[in-house]
Amino acid sequence: MISLRINNNSQSDAKIEEQWIREQIQNRRSNEKSICVEFEVHCGDVNMIFPFGNCSSGSGGGSKQKLSKRALKLIDGWEKAKDKKLDPGLIISFWKHLLKTCK
Repeated sequence: MISLRINNNSQSDAKIEEQWIREQIQNRRSNEKSICVEFEVHCGDVNMIFPFGNCSSGSGGGSKQKLSKRALKLIDGWEKAKDKKLDPGLIISFWKHLLKTCK
């Protein structure tokens, strides 16, 4: 299962659509609102949250050595993207990465 939350709006699995992502981010940007995007991922042995933008940070940590190859691949993709400018293309790209990796 993949859930996507953009501020207070959320969608899960098949209900997530590119157009919805674009609208959510563009509407907040045009209203000059802070944007928090969080993917909650539960697939196989992976149970993680991947935040982008202005999200309150939780306590992270743990050793990467104990994680599965799938989890490491997702973390690697997130680490490469998390500090880039938040825009719909970035979020859509990461969502597609999640879908491909969670198959």
